[in-house]
Amino acid sequence: MYINTFNNQSLHLNNSLRIESNQTTREDIKNSASIKLDKLTLSDVVGEMRKDADLRLKVTEMKEKEQNDSDYDKYYSSFLGKLEGVPEEDKNQLTELIKTALKRNGDYFSNGWTSDKESMYHLQTQEKLNLIAEKLAPDSVRDELLSITNQYTNDKLDQTVNKSLSVYEAIYNRDKGKAGEYVQIVNRMKNSIKNIQEGNHDVQVEQKQYKELFSNLNSLPPFQNQYEEVMTGYKEIQKDQLDGSWNKKTESRIDKNIQLLREDWNDFVSQFEELDFYRLSSDKYSKIDFKV
Repeated sequence: MYINTFNNQSLHLNNSLRIESNQTTREDIKNSASIKLDKLTLSDVVGEMRKDADLRLKVTEMKEKEQNDSDYDKYYSSFLGKLEGVPEEDKNQLTELIKTALKRNGDYFSNGWTSDKESMYHLQTQEKLNLIAEKLAPDSVRDELLSITNQYTNDKLDQTVNKSLSVYEAIYNRDKGKAGEYVQIVNRMKNSIKNIQEGNHDVQVEQKQYKELFSNLNSLPPFQNQYEEVMTGYKEIQKDQLDGSWNKKTESRIDKNIQLLREDWNDFVSQFEELDFYRLSSDKYSKIDFKV
């Protein structure tokens, strides 16, 4: 159970997955006041409630049965274990490469959760896995690895949408039937839930946009310029999504996310000599110097 507190008001949230996926993971929703509600943040909703309300709003994630299997075991273990014609040494090396790419970066999520932040992380993880398939894996397994990775990423993105959905459902169920200012809040939650069910909520729209950005990232030079174009596009999408809510604080949050994404990428490629070409410049943010 994980609990977050908002503006002296309480909400207990049961997280039920609405979109089928192959894995349920334990995720903490920190800094949930930043979750967007169709151009409206959760903090905006809370702020519209009565200031004298003697409640404490808590978002509580109660997870379904803990999954003992790792992402590797769920998505890759069976395939690699049944490979024929690939030396055991190569299979072991590939296993370690994939596990390294799948390892969750705790530093990246230490400052809180938002749907855009998590979606970008999952898509960057996909790029790490794709790089392994295209540059380090035997030719005979490349296509299958790319297909498995695509399914893995889609499942992770679905789980991100589910987190937003569970927040909206919890607020809706708590406040439905109440009068006064709560009517507007309930209607907003109802609209957000409907938009997710129809596949056109902001969270889903931005994920499609991020996917398009990453689809233009390939292993050909100049890689660093392509990567920076992805990050610039991410910032522009967020600026458009937040519209009138965009300010110095939100811009600083996105800049920090981009900084952490660069560092995460460099931390990964720096572990493998074969991927040295894909290091990013350290001029602004990243920890690793770019080698020519």
